[in-house]
Amino acid sequence: MAAAVFGDWSELAPQDRNWARLVFLRPEYRELFVEWDQKASDIVSMLRMDAGCHPDDPGSPVSWANSP
Repeated sequence: MAAAVFGDWSELAPQDRNWARLVFLRPEYRELFVEWDQKASDIVSMLRMDAGCHPDDPGSPVSWANSP
């Protein structure tokens, strides 16, 4: 059922199977949410929380911001 709404993620390259990336970079995903601004805020909050829980993760945006 999810594939009917959000598309078949198995068709995406592994590096593209990222909810935040899809919601922010693909216009067709924006159209799935009545309150896109709220969804965007929720996703950013989750990314910040995850980055705060794993500050030493080299893949974390926190690490990118602190790199030389």
